[in-house]
Parts: sequence; structure tokens; C-alpha cells
Amino acid sequence: MDLETAVEQRNNYLNFARIMDERMAYAQKVYTSIPTIPTTEYEFKLKNQIERDLEGLNREKIRSEARATLLNSRIQFIEAQSNNNNNKN
Repeated sequence: MDLETAVEQRNNYLNFARIMDERMAYAQKVYTSIPTIPTTEYEFKLKNQIERDLEGLNREKIRSEARATLLNSRIQFIEAQSNNNNNKN
């Protein structure tokens, strides 16, 4: 993997994590508008669905951030290798 590809992929993962944050914020906003104790079946199902969605979005965000962290390490490695090669010449 070259430096340009690694940086691009890292930025994509960070952007994806940001989008997950926005989606989670919206879901949380809707979730808080539902009564604590649902009064209808619709509210009950909606509350449960939002809880599952928030769980899934959070899991995807964490994975994306982890991948971005790994790519940061890869970028640092590539830059160090490049600097080593430049210093030898």
C-alpha cells in the first residue's frame, strides 16, 4: 500500500465515523422524543428499533475509528521508511 492510498482510506474511515456520529445524534434525538414508558405498540417497536440501530451504528463507528487508527500506524511506517530511504541516498 502506498502513502497516498493509506491517507485516502484513513480519511474515508474518519469521514464514515463522522457520518455515524450524525446518524446516532439524529436517532438519539428521536429516541428522546418517545415517552419513557411507551403507550402504544408503535412507540414500543420504534423505541426497540432505535436502540438496535444505535447499537449497530456505534459498533460501525468503533470499527471505522479502529481501522483509521491502524491506517495512521501504516502511514507513519510508510513515512519512516521513506525518510530512511532518503537519508541513505
